[in-house]
Amino acid sequence: MYQAWLEIVELVATIQLSDEEDEFIWNFNFSGIYSSQSLYKVTNFRGIKSVHVSAVWNIKVPPRVHFFLWLVINNRALTRDNLAKRRKVEDENCLFCLERETIRHIFFDCVVAKSCWNIVSDVLGFQVGGSMLDIGKFWLSDKRHCVTNMITSAVIWSIWKLRNDLCFQRIGWRSMEMLLFRISGLLQNWMVICPVDKKASLKYFIDKIKLTASRILWLPYVNQPTT
Repeated sequence: MYQAWLEIVELVATIQLSDEEDEFIWNFNFSGIYSSQSLYKVTNFRGIKSVHVSAVWNIKVPPRVHFFLWLVINNRALTRDNLAKRRKVEDENCLFCLERETIRHIFFDCVVAKSCWNIVSDVLGFQVGGSMLDIGKFWLSDKRHCVTNMITSAVIWSIWKLRNDLCFQRIGWRSMEMLLFRISGLLQNWMVICPVDKKASLKYFIDKIKLTASRILWLPYVNQPTT
């Protein structure tokens, strides 16, 4: 129940209300004002972000994960740098290391994220996880990359859930084994929404992730979580 409450709080925090009158905003221009040039870019080049935002809703993951990926793409997930825009945050450091916590950092640049993506890349047999753009390109053809999309989504969601447990549940970080078993367990639960013809492939990669996790002894230097 507590985790569900945190997810509701995260959703509500993305909504900003004011006493001003409603007005039309053009989403394809930074200024919010329509221009023929911005329309030309959308219709001819479609814009990488716009394509990925649309495609995220088609991948085979639970709805709340769809929404969280949408938050990540739009830089609205409540990382400490985003929280600092709304209120005073005493410590903006990542809960895994000593760098400033941003969306880019926690999911791709942090020592934990990098190690995790390297392991997942070895499991899949090709490089994934350099950025949201690298991940999102597979969303555009989910029928072909269904299993890859489920795995990369599980990585992002598991990193976030573990980060929240470090922060709110005060659990201690031990090793990459913690994160990998979370990912494999999550994917096991998602088997029910995996297309029938992809289940064997997903099961194969789940077993490889579990095997890798069982062989990990310790991740070299990662600090204990702070608040």
